[in-house]
Amino acid sequence: MKLERRKSFPPDQNREIAEMLSIFKNQDQWPHLASELGLKRYIRMADQLARNLPPGKILDWGAGCGQMSYLLKNRGFEVVSYDINSEERPLLKLINQTITIGSDPVNLPFPDASFDAVLSSGVLEHVADADASLKEVFSGFKKTRPFLYLYAA
Repeated sequence: MKLERRKSFPPDQNREIAEMLSIFKNQDQWPHLASELGLKRYIRMADQLARNLPPGKILDWGAGCGQMSYLLKNRGFEVVSYDINSEERPLLKLINQTITIGSDPVNLPFPDASFDAVLSSGVLEHVADADASLKEVFSGFKKTRPFLYLYAA
């Protein structure tokens, strides 16, 4: 199967780093995103996903501040950002991305088989019931589609 080449890939990584640093450099909440080195780890992950996944709709489950949603949208994916924390996410405003806020990672507000892939970037270690959460997440994407668990260490 030949993958379609995304028109926006590779994006301007210097612009991405500058935009993300403008938001995260002088804050304490997301220290792993406050340096160019930290951001480049996420950029590498997003580039790898863009090279290996066909275009489609991705659920960013536990989107946090939105760094993976931002990067994947810049790489041509349709992204749905989901989190249970309702804090403001200025990075998502840069790409006109809204976030779906839920109250329970075990009961997602999406119909079954809504997504071509589900991304979890450093989320599982924060959920109270990983088994129930994963069962719900797996129901959210189409059969034979990937569940991507990333942890930028």
